[in-house]
Amino acid sequence: MSVRGGAPPPTFVTRRIPATASILFEDIPSEASVDTPAPVTYIYRNTNAPRTVPVIPPVCVHTWGPRLYPPYACIRGDPGRSALSRDTLGACHPSPFTSTHPVMVERTIKLILEYDGTRFFGWQAQPGKRTVQLVVEEALERILHHPVRLNVAGRTDAGVHATGQVAGFATASDMELGRLARALNGVLPRDVSVLEAAEAPQGFHARYNARLRTYRYTISNRRISVGRNYSWQVRYRLSRELMEESTRCLYGTCDLRGFSKGEEGNDYSTVIAKNQWTFSGNLMIFEISAVRFFHHSVRSIVGSAVEVGRGKESPDLLQRILQTGDRSLAGPTAPAHGLCLVHVDYGDDFH
Repeated sequence: MSVRGGAPPPTFVTRRIPATASILFEDIPSEASVDTPAPVTYIYRNTNAPRTVPVIPPVCVHTWGPRLYPPYACIRGDPGRSALSRDTLGACHPSPFTSTHPVMVERTIKLILEYDGTRFFGWQAQPGKRTVQLVVEEALERILHHPVRLNVAGRTDAGVHATGQVAGFATASDMELGRLARALNGVLPRDVSVLEAAEAPQGFHARYNARLRTYRYTISNRRISVGRNYSWQVRYRLSRELMEESTRCLYGTCDLRGFSKGEEGNDYSTVIAKNQWTFSGNLMIFEISAVRFFHHSVRSIVGSAVEVGRGKESPDLLQRILQTGDRSLAGPTAPAHGLCLVHVDYGDDFH
């Protein structure tokens, strides 16, 4: 191969693309070359970090629109189409491509989110409901111009808040992380904010890689105006000593079946790393950290501790619920608006 002016031939990257790949190609020309069976190392344009991807045939990659993802890209078999779609896949015979342009490989982004859950029907997307997941995914798709599916550390219930929720997603966009965070905060509603955007290691999953989740529940023993959406006003006189005594049993391996709402046959075991009460003026704050929690479990624990604190139940109530798994023994479930997910710990591997 010769190049005008006698310059040496350029170095080509040769690669077949799997149908399931999520790799972004920018301005890939339509030339084809001999297939390469060996893995190819790609470079992130923003970090120059090498990433080796195994070769898996066989999708046609003749024609790529700017910032489009496989398997939506091949239109060679039907040049008259005005839009790219799945039904064009396979219209052309499999062929490799060659290019001197940078190739973007999918990366994983971790977001730390803060939100006021008052006007949300929880985290998880639901048809016809305003949820945190739906709002954030729509904002990401608007900015990145491709579908986004978030995984999350804790699927908070309707009305529950977060100051340290963690969500992850995959993208081949090379947008700088600070710019991404600023862009998201520019389009998100005021009751959701991105505190941080960071690149996570390959394979990171916000839910499955979490080591500990920390929730905080706030009780006020008087009527308040400022902060009323973030604390439960309890009108009874509560004994701090009895409430502290009642929750001492919540440590180490515990079965939270009696505090949780769910199917009878499910596994409700967890490991609780700490729990503590903090008393400041009219506020009583309960904080608990565990490997995992279950539907209504923290709110049920707090509601049961309040029953002990007001003298209606004995201090061993929570211990008996742990031992028997009897949900009927638990006190009323505390209101959602007093609960907040404050931190998710991933250990050193995904720090």
